[in-house]
Amino acid sequence: MAVTQYATAFTGAASTTFNISLNSTAIADANTEADVTNGRLYVALLHENDFEFNESLFENVETSSGAIGDIDGGRFYATEESGTSNDPALTIGHTDGSSTTVYAEGSGTDDDCYIISSGTGDDSGGAARNASTGTGNNVSLTNIWAAHAKVQFGGWLNTRQIYRSFLAFDVTGSSAKTINSLSLKLVSMADVTGFTASAWHSRKVYVCKTTLSPGDDVNSNANFNSLDGWASSGTYEAAAPVASDDAIFFGTSF
Repeated sequence: MAVTQYATAFTGAASTTFNISLNSTAIADANTEADVTNGRLYVALLHENDFEFNESLFENVETSSGAIGDIDGGRFYATEESGTSNDPALTIGHTDGSSTTVYAEGSGTDDDCYIISSGTGDDSGGAARNASTGTGNNVSLTNIWAAHAKVQFGGWLNTRQIYRSFLAFDVTGSSAKTINSLSLKLVSMADVTGFTASAWHSRKVYVCKTTLSPGDDVNSNANFNSLDGWASSGTYEAAAPVASDDAIFFGTSF
């Protein structure tokens, strides 16, 4: 089992504009959704350590400058940011040569958001990552996260947190056309400093297909694992093909 990806994973960095070409799977899904009432292309963003299940780094995060919390990963602007220049955007190309740009939904049940799964105590990151539902979400901030965190202070605060972001794009404007290209624009924010700190450490962001459908409440905690091909544990990568020692010569196996 593997989570379906909509693009080649890209390396996260602070204060950067990313233009990510989505693959044929995303294009096929967008063409299908374009003909559905309230059709949406839903996208999830996951941090590399989350996607690949790096349990060691959930506990021993690479960021170390925060007095209370350290976060591996970072923030992208959400649609709540003033104006549209930094909003998540999807540029849709058509076979007739035309194109249009739509922005991530910023209100109602399709509002872009991040969902958190949180565990309490040392070594709780793996359980938080594999949880069936999240423990909190946010749709009102100007940022969304692809990250994981270690929050620790004295003897009264000790948690591990996984952040996943979800975006919805209205593709119904292409109902009379055929989509042949998709480009996802994301603008990252600066790293966080102070009591809580965040940094990317050259880790990747995975752009994933979800199991969400029009009418679903995207920011429900129940959607933390709404990923196409989600597995309850282990990496979300596809298993490597098994090598064979056999060689085929003229139809005969040796």
